[in-house]
Amino acid sequence: MDLLIQTIRNYIPFSPADEAVAQQLFHRKEYKKGGHLLTAGETCRYLIFIESGLVRYYITKDGEDQTAYFNKEGEFVCDYTSFFATEAFHGQAYRRWKTLWYG
Repeated sequence: MDLLIQTIRNYIPFSPADEAVAQQLFHRKEYKKGGHLLTAGETCRYLIFIESGLVRYYITKDGEDQTAYFNKEGEFVCDYTSFFATEAFHGQAYRRWKTLWYG
């Protein structure tokens, strides 16, 4: 949680009261390497913070995976179009490592 709070403080002022709210909204979840955080057709329901590891976004085109980008430790992961519009996600988010916070 410390890295999450510090990362937020890098962007905005964050009071102890704000920190208490964040601690209620974000929950730690560990994942094994591999698998998907979100697959095509699902709606993104979480803003995820990567405490350790790597997440790869990709699409499958003509039967081949094409990497769009990566997110690493200390970054947030979210398909914002799907999250805010509650529409289906069109790519794949593949987790490479394990420790994430989501809220």
